[in-house]
Amino acid sequence: RVLMFRKLRIKFIGIATLSMMIVLFIVLGLVNFLTYRNAVSEIYTTLDFISKHSGTKLSEDEIEAFKNKDITPETQYETRYITVMVDDKGNLQSFDAEHIAAIDDNEIEEFIDYATENKRYRGIFIYDGLTYAYQKVKVENLIKITIIDCTRNMSTANFFMRFSLDIGAISILVILLVLSIFARRVVRPYVKNAEAQKQFITNASHELKTPLAVISANMEVIEMMDGKSDKGNRFLSR
Repeated sequence: RVLMFRKLRIKFIGIATLSMMIVLFIVLGLVNFLTYRNAVSEIYTTLDFISKHSGTKLSEDEIEAFKNKDITPETQYETRYITVMVDDKGNLQSFDAEHIAAIDDNEIEEFIDYATENKRYRGIFIYDGLTYAYQKVKVENLIKITIIDCTRNMSTANFFMRFSLDIGAISILVILLVLSIFARRVVRPYVKNAEAQKQFITNASHELKTPLAVISANMEVIEMMDGKSDKGNRFLSR
């Protein structure tokens, strides 16, 4: 009984925990995916805005058009960015780094090399522990490269990812603890039913053996008195 109870309990805890882990994985994975996608979408929206309107004052119509995209007249002043103009061969023609302090001239050259060598017209990359996003736009005979610092946006998404992983791990531990406590109550009725079924089979087998033993004894007495017969031998052989 103890062995059966332990096996059922372990099996119940394992199946229940696995089911909850799958549910948590799907839910947290979906939430993290949506959070990351929203962060990237916000970064690209700001990047596109800075690329088109850096150094220019927005008109009333433009401000109204950007309201639905969480862009305000202060966005171009709050965002840390640089703009670079290069030719088709990637040679630097001019740049504006007045709106950012974390990038020096050598780093600007490295950023230009990365952006020009990359075939995508925009992307996100990490440099020296900080996260940047770039976008390339053709302007007459030159290419305008806009680079913004999006470390804060990605830090929020990464923090939420780490936080959700911690919550998932804690949830699994709590689920294991709760299941360990209540598994005994859940499994006990199944163990009792199995034992009752086993006892019923044992009792039924015993009840059937008793009349068969009496019949067998009577047959033996009859054969002793009247002699053996083929039917008696067949019955006794069973």
